[in-house]
Amino acid sequence: MKLKTKRLELVPLEEKYAKELLEIWQNPETIRYTNALLLDDVEEAREKIEGWLRRAAQSEYTTHFVILREQEVIGIVGIPAINENDGKYGFYYQLIKRFWNNGYGKEAAKAVLIYAIREVKAKMLLADAVPANEASVNILKGLGFKQIGITRHGFTENGNIHNVIHFQYV
Repeated sequence: MKLKTKRLELVPLEEKYAKELLEIWQNPETIRYTNALLLDDVEEAREKIEGWLRRAAQSEYTTHFVILREQEVIGIVGIPAINENDGKYGFYYQLIKRFWNNGYGKEAAKAVLIYAIREVKAKMLLADAVPANEASVNILKGLGFKQIGITRHGFTENGNIHNVIHFQYV
């Protein structure tokens, strides 16, 4: 399943995108508001992708998409199943830093939100954001996600303690 927007194409995640996605996962700035570990090399990125694809193989739907702009990888977006039988999915997006502040995150996230509702028939989407990550919080709110809670001291990254805002789209 491919998705298209005005400026982007979203294609199913494959291992062949490991090198490009590593640019996200080895940059402390792009994962600073996540509990993900920094990756060192393409093999670690490939293993991460393999794990996601293994878990997603149970689904009849595409749940992870690579974001392309003019055939160049600029990020990843997805709806990993939490409980597919209940229609409950996660919701995430990550962009390579040099593509921030161009509206690509919101554009890709909106396309996957529409896909989740229309095609997957998701009944609930859950997302998390750190309050300091204003861009992500604004994307979620702009898409209609509602704040449903907050976890104080949700995780620690590089000695920084982060609260985590929990969002839901029903």
